[in-house]
Amino acid sequence: MTTLSHPVSADATGSSLRGAAEALFRHRTRFLLVFGFGLLLTLLWVLVSPKKYESDMSLLVQNARKPEVISAEATTSNQSVVAEVTEEELYSQVEILGSTDVLDEVVDPGWRDVPVTAHPVEAQALHESNVSKLRKHLVVAPVRKSHVIDVSYRANSPQAATETLTRLLNIFIARQKDIGRPAGASHFFNEEAGRTQGQWSKAQQELAEFQQSHHFVSVTDKETELEKAIADGQALERAADADISEVEHRMAAESAALASTPARQQTMQRVVPAAGSVDSVNTLLAQLTLRRAQLLTEYLPTDRIVQQVDSQIEEAQSELKKSQAMNSTETQTNVNPKFQAQDQALADDRAHLGAAMGRRSTIAAQLVDLENQLKSTESAALEFTTLQQRVAALDTNQQLYVQKRDAAQISEAMDERGLLNVGIAQSPTFSLDPVRPRPLIDTVLGLLTSVFLAGFVVYLAEAGRETIATPAELDVASRYPVLATVGYGANEVMGEHLPTRATRSILAAVRDRTEGRDGRRSL
Repeated sequence: MTTLSHPVSADATGSSLRGAAEALFRHRTRFLLVFGFGLLLTLLWVLVSPKKYESDMSLLVQNARKPEVISAEATTSNQSVVAEVTEEELYSQVEILGSTDVLDEVVDPGWRDVPVTAHPVEAQALHESNVSKLRKHLVVAPVRKSHVIDVSYRANSPQAATETLTRLLNIFIARQKDIGRPAGASHFFNEEAGRTQGQWSKAQQELAEFQQSHHFVSVTDKETELEKAIADGQALERAADADISEVEHRMAAESAALASTPARQQTMQRVVPAAGSVDSVNTLLAQLTLRRAQLLTEYLPTDRIVQQVDSQIEEAQSELKKSQAMNSTETQTNVNPKFQAQDQALADDRAHLGAAMGRRSTIAAQLVDLENQLKSTESAALEFTTLQQRVAALDTNQQLYVQKRDAAQISEAMDERGLLNVGIAQSPTFSLDPVRPRPLIDTVLGLLTSVFLAGFVVYLAEAGRETIATPAELDVASRYPVLATVGYGANEVMGEHLPTRATRSILAAVRDRTEGRDGRRSL
């Protein structure tokens, strides 16, 4: 025989309405206790809790006005296109509504006008407690897919709720004015406009004095005139350089031709022999010959004195030959006309070169003077342009400050009239109907909650039960089939516990019959 063990399932009692009713009947004490306790709390809430009254208001966020008064740029004149309100702007207004600065003034008007350190500790603690209570009962929430912010506040009386919400609205509007237009904007721009006006007048006077001292009205015309004069001078200088180069090349050619041309030319030539030299040499030779003859009468030809005379005779003969070969030429010359013409041309070119170089030097000096004047004019032009730009910038700034001043004054007037980017879609309401408690709805919700909690307690008790309470559970837990059940009232006869013996007898009979017929029982 096979035996199986099964744990007790908590879901077995909830399989039918009968099982649920049996479970509720078994744990009716717990159910009634929990249900009665919940009903008691509901009645106490409905009858004893203080009444709460609610006041509501709605704010519309828009971009009709742009906060650009204190910007450094010029105020644009195109204000016709209104930008769409973004989610960031919407939630920014929500944060401002619930900010501590606003709530401080709602709880205690003028609290922010006194330094924090000046408040006593007790007053500070009481103030923070009141702010916490206000924040707890205040609800600020944007409406989905819209530019509307809903604000609600609950108080013990409708008057208190409406007054608190009205005070919150007034402080929020004042806060919007401070944020959108800082205090003293128009006064600041008015002072700056006056200061800039004085600076502009002074700069304009300096510009006029500068023009008078430099004797020109327009720097551009002066620069144009000087640049044209410099261009003409440079053209003359280039022409002079070309003339000088031409004359120098011509003089070089003339000098070379003059060097190769003789200064004088031969007009007549006559050859004259050297007669006096020949005669003197012949006379000397005759004397030497006569002396040699005399010496030979006394000396031998080999003697030294005779040989000396022979040597002198040879030299005289050689000198005679030279003298006979020497002829003197008489030449007659005159000035060469070609040389004279070239020399005259060279002299003229030299004079021309000197004149050209002098002209070039004068032109160069004039160019230097013109360039100095141009540099001086350029330097003056820089200062003149600076003065002009300063006058123009100060005039622009003065116009900008005037425009900003006018815009700030217009913005202040619009703030005084309440023309803001936040409009009041619904003013704080006043209602005598309390929002808490609500007798009918709270009673129904309390009954349903009590029934749910009592049923949940029964479910937990049933889930934690470890006993067998139904034939189905016995059938699941035992390996033998359930043949009969005995009511709870028939189990006791005169105080004797019979269900145990009767059950055992029935189970034994069933076992015997089952084993005798089948031999084995499988569950």
